[in-house]
Amino acid sequence: MRLAFAAGLAVVAALGQARTARADVALRERAGVYQLDGIFSVQASSALVWGVLTDYEGIGRFVDSIKESRVLKRERGGVIIEQVGRAGFLIFSKEVKLVLAVDEQPDSEIDFRELQGPFERYVGSWRIRAGGGGCLVCYRLDAQPAASLVPGFVARRVMRKTVGRLLEEVRREIERRAAAHG
Repeated sequence: MRLAFAAGLAVVAALGQARTARADVALRERAGVYQLDGIFSVQASSALVWGVLTDYEGIGRFVDSIKESRVLKRERGGVIIEQVGRAGFLIFSKEVKLVLAVDEQPDSEIDFRELQGPFERYVGSWRIRAGGGGCLVCYRLDAQPAASLVPGFVARRVMRKTVGRLLEEVRREIERRAAAHG
């Protein structure tokens, strides 16, 4: 992952004031555990990116798959949030309810893990790296869906599609807010 950050920072530096890059997503699967790494660059401050990533109660306005999101508890360095979303592929669609513990390091890192929900494993992070007049945003998710959540033969496609769409919607919201403040 550090190599991806370093390569991504080089891309951001090369972009300078150029247009933002679409999100790229890599997926690896091993024994039913999916590791997804996503990355994109935006011409926005780390504070603005942070504001979008931590807009827990407003995320449903810009991420189509999130139907409800609310903060259950705020504590020093983090929050507990509950989210209800919908994931689907072709004829398969499922509502998913998650309770997540979120640890925050302001303007730079967010780590999250499932406390309650339909995954055997659900742990991830967002990283913000400033450079080249903008930011590199890196996302990682390690997820093992329970067998009842999604049929195994479509899990890979559902995971990749869901994360790809999430990153694109977050990137577009960052750009929208940057343009409004610009």
